[in-house]
Amino acid sequence: MSSSYLSKRRSRFDLCLDILAIMSNGETKPTRIMYAANLSWNQLHREFEKLLDSDLIEKIDITSDSQSRKVDKRSKYKYVITPKGRNLVKYFTRDARHLDQIINTMYT
Repeated sequence: MSSSYLSKRRSRFDLCLDILAIMSNGETKPTRIMYAANLSWNQLHREFEKLLDSDLIEKIDITSDSQSRKVDKRSKYKYVITPKGRNLVKYFTRDARHLDQIINTMYT
């Protein structure tokens, strides 16, 4: 394994931030979040557990909502980002843009 491969791997923080960013754009279905974040099913659920424990996302049972079940019979749950999760995404994406501007200024 070369060192360049390791440098391209996402950290756990990056994975969680990617998931939260996808969810902040309105995605609630686990499979779509998995594909958008480029994760396996096991990775996604591992990260979901951490995000749920941190109160950054919320798991909603839609089997009791008859209206939702008529739309998609395959999904039992949907996941929504909490206000705490939205604040985290907003904070870190703002800082990342600011850091990019500083780096671009340094190298131009």
